[in-house]
Amino acid sequence: MTAGLTIGQAAAYVGVTIKTVRHYHRIGLVAEPERDGSGYRRYGSAELLRLVQARMLAGAGVPLAEVGDLLDAGPEEFAATLDDVRRRLTEQIEDLTARRDTLHRLAHGDRALLPDRACAVLDRLAELGFGPEYVAAQREALVLSRAL
Repeated sequence: MTAGLTIGQAAAYVGVTIKTVRHYHRIGLVAEPERDGSGYRRYGSAELLRLVQARMLAGAGVPLAEVGDLLDAGPEEFAATLDDVRRRLTEQIEDLTARRDTLHRLAHGDRALLPDRACAVLDRLAELGFGPEYVAAQREALVLSRAL
């Protein structure tokens, strides 16, 4: 029995397609392992680790063109690059959160015109028993004063 996994087994283990593994070989990201007597590539733990690392880095947003150099980098450069990727992801998360909040504001009328605190005051006025006409007048005054 030959040691190592076939390309299909390796791809399944790593969570990518065979086509992706072949692409990684083609662009030099992962060295193609030796073939056994029957012509099958056999992937050992070193190749599997490299495939997993490449998949995880690509999944985290690192461009494939940078993944190979990153995997070949020393520990300090690797850590610094991961910190940079983490920073970029955090910025993207903050941007997406702001976009989601904008959609929320648009879906809730006054929130598109007034800050949350002003909306909370208007909500509280209604809870305190002020009539709808009074609350509407206060809303109008807040919107106009904010616009001016």
